[in-house]
Amino acid sequence: MNTLESLMNRLERLQSPTVSELQGILRQVRLSPGDIECFVAQPENGRSYGRQVIFRNAELEAIVIHLPALSQTSIHDHGESIGCALVVEGKLTNQLYTTAGYGMVHPAGSYEVTSGSCMLAPYGQIHEMLNRTDERMISLHVYAPPLAGMKQYVPESSAVLDYVI
Repeated sequence: MNTLESLMNRLERLQSPTVSELQGILRQVRLSPGDIECFVAQPENGRSYGRQVIFRNAELEAIVIHLPALSQTSIHDHGESIGCALVVEGKLTNQLYTTAGYGMVHPAGSYEVTSGSCMLAPYGQIHEMLNRTDERMISLHVYAPPLAGMKQYVPESSAVLDYVI
């Protein structure tokens, strides 16, 4: 059994996992880029990143994310899900946001996540992932329950105010 199969077997046994449980499992995995290369998808459907679901059951799903060089995701939440991501190759910046009203958000801090490190996604987190490097970034994300009801947000700095005189 290879590393990825072993991980999927462990995930399959989880029931209503917490963020800490997901992180614990991902930290124990020694995934290499070669282990998931066949799941690395190119951007499509108007996205600036590639995504490929590699496991899904009623409790959770696992997704491989590919952020090409100098790209980013939209600002989003994870609906009713919690999650954890393991960066397998490259480096990303996790930009966090807080709500500013009217569906807009403003920055609330950021941090870098390097290869071999995990990024947590607790319930209600709003964020975007940025690859500010000249190399691709590949990560494995696990969400519980499977993603549904995600929302995208507009940064407050992009808002255009119309005044009626």
